[in-house]
Amino acid sequence: MVNAPHRRATAAWGLMLLLLCGGALASSAEQPVLQVGAQNMSRAQVEYAIQRSATSLPVGWQAHDARSFLEQGLIPQLLLAQAAQDQHLLDDPSVRTRRDQLLTVALQEDLAKQIAPTIDDAQIRRYFEQHSAEFSVPEALLIWRIEVNSPDEAKEIVGRCQGADGVERWKSLAQRRRPASAEATESIGAFVRPDGTTDDPTVQLSPAIYAAVIRAADGQILEHAVSDGQHNWVIWRRGHRPGHSATLSEVSATVRQRLLKERVDSATASLVQQLRSKAVTDFHHQWIEQVPKLHHKEQPIDAFPPLRQ
Repeated sequence: MVNAPHRRATAAWGLMLLLLCGGALASSAEQPVLQVGAQNMSRAQVEYAIQRSATSLPVGWQAHDARSFLEQGLIPQLLLAQAAQDQHLLDDPSVRTRRDQLLTVALQEDLAKQIAPTIDDAQIRRYFEQHSAEFSVPEALLIWRIEVNSPDEAKEIVGRCQGADGVERWKSLAQRRRPASAEATESIGAFVRPDGTTDDPTVQLSPAIYAAVIRAADGQILEHAVSDGQHNWVIWRRGHRPGHSATLSEVSATVRQRLLKERVDSATASLVQQLRSKAVTDFHHQWIEQVPKLHHKEQPIDAFPPLRQ
């Protein structure tokens, strides 16, 4: 998620863009309703700014109505934007870069507005059916395990971990027997899916372990060690997490956003390729190897908004 200061900064740049681009939101024939310095704003431009008031007001300011927003938010920021122009801040490469980023966002938002109406329910259903596995969460078993070298060692651990203090004794044994290269959770426990994958991408168990544990009850320590083909483990099934398959109605909005993002990305790439063939005429790439490694000191303005799930 974008934090509040970043949203305010983005919105402030939006107002500067409004100032710089003057008639972008309304025709020049419209009667201006606000003049700030050399900038005339039409009713459409002012209404657009008011619609964005939730994110554009400085910290601590609130707009209870349109007039207070104009007095406390829009007019001060337009005055500051005008002052920035008067100080030729657009001559600063970093300012021009931020302006270009914002214009890129504006272009992609315009593409999204054009593309969104073309996405219908049939396309959403087709995507959902083709990617149904992505919207299903299989059952997972919470498995604790300790590696052992012999049946006698396994029997000893099973016996020592019975009773009220069994959990603490298990954790102590797991910690002492854990390989130095292994993470603590790898020996203590993880939610394991039927294919052996876990919530931690660095930890994967053999499906044979899941197959052995599925027959046990929650809270049960398996009596005999289980082999994964390379090692033998004492296994404790600590619990389980039910599986769930989402319905189309539950994920329809998410699917629509995915389709929209895919198509906006594709349209953007096509437009870049088209423009590149016409506009990039002099590019000496040999020097790029000499450019120092980039260090981002400030958060970039958002590109096309990411999916929020």
